[in-house]
Amino acid sequence: MNVSVEGVIDRIEGDKAVILVKGGGEMYLPVGRLPAGAREGSVLRFSITIDREAEEERRKKVEDLQKRLRGE
Repeated sequence: MNVSVEGVIDRIEGDKAVILVKGGGEMYLPVGRLPAGAREGSVLRFSITIDREAEEERRKKVEDLQKRLRGE
């Protein structure tokens, strides 16, 4: 399932863009990751999904590290 989030670039602070998220909250994004032409006042839309494959890979890495630390 995808979740769509909308926000507006409120301001640029150094190399970070401060994005006010519709419904409340803030996000910080490196300016270099913004789409070309984005500036203060630009409205952005984000699509958020869960990457189950990457999640499983990370879980396995953590389990392997824990086993090595326990000497198994």
